[in-house]
Amino acid sequence: MRPGRKRKLYRTTSSIPDNVAGTTDTERRTAPPPFRERRGSRANAWFQGTAMLRTAGVDTATYAPFAKQMAAGVAEWLPGHAEQIDSGSFPAEVAALETHAMSMVHLIEESERLGVNAELPRLFKAMADRSIAAGHGGEQYPVLIEEFSKTA
Repeated sequence: MRPGRKRKLYRTTSSIPDNVAGTTDTERRTAPPPFRERRGSRANAWFQGTAMLRTAGVDTATYAPFAKQMAAGVAEWLPGHAEQIDSGSFPAEVAALETHAMSMVHLIEESERLGVNAELPRLFKAMADRSIAAGHGGEQYPVLIEEFSKTA
């Protein structure tokens, strides 16, 4: 935090369970906002797609309904991914991480070809590469939780 800045307190007492944010009002008020309030990070893939499509003359308003439909489809995967993460077992029921990594290469190459910033896809590709190097290439995408859980 920058000097002279006060820490923002979040009033989330009804959104965060006691076992996550503590049981006192102060602990709940100072806890980070709940997931539904962290919209920025979930929008990053949409920004990447939007930037790429804009190079082809597709306006954002045209892309938004399609992206909304895709996001709803992704949301359907979450319960299965959560099961895998909680169990620590990541069988490749749909596709192996190695397959996803090949798609990431394509996204990076296309972004660069179009002159669109590819930092975000390169970050995920680097995480996938580390996971594959650790022997997880044949497992499903949620195995990346292992990389997300590491300190930098």
